[in-house]
Amino acid sequence: MATLSSVKMENFRSLSLYIFVLTTVSSDDTYDTGLGTRIVGFWANGHTNVTAGEEGINVSNSAGTLTFALNGDAQTVTAYVLARGA
Repeated sequence: MATLSSVKMENFRSLSLYIFVLTTVSSDDTYDTGLGTRIVGFWANGHTNVTAGEEGINVSNSAGTLTFALNGDAQTVTAYVLARGA
């Protein structure tokens, strides 16, 4: 299960950028952002140096819950979420 380490929010007019640092993320782990359908964009970066062929993190969104797909277990991931409103 993804564990929240920290969160930061920056406002840009009518949009907010949320930066979630999650630890112990493994493939198929989820994290509920609490932002629901306000999300307009999302992506994620890993913090771990992985071997060739294992790089990259796929992330999907379903009503504000992010699901991660990655190679390896217990990685630290930074998820960036752009949402309407503050």
